Amino acid sequence: MLVLGCFAHGTAYHYAPGNMERVVQYRLAHHQIHPGGDYVALRDCGMIGQSVYLVLPDRVDGPFQVADCLAQGDTPPEEFVVDLSWTLAQKYHTEWMPLKEVSVCQ
Repeated sequence: MLVLGCFAHGTAYHYAPGNMERVVQYRLAHHQIHPGGDYVALRDCGMIGQSVYLVLPDRVDGPFQVADCLAQGDTPPEEFVVDLSWTLAQKYHTEWMPLKEVSVCQ
């Protein structure tokens, strides 16, 4: 049985097509993440390389590796908790609107 500790709750947005892939290539080249699977971005840069699960309204999904974080000076919407890769946005059918009621857990 999977026991999760959730540390953020809010809205999931997504990267434009190709953007997460560029970040992942950079992180892989600098040995900050491992290859394979899907990737997400969180607010906290200290989470890069760690695995998280997303608790969605209808399921728990993951693990996803954290590949990116907010740049200094970025000011996302207050409800922002995670950015999805374009692949995950398509999987969850959120290409055109944010996904609300998402928890990020470990």
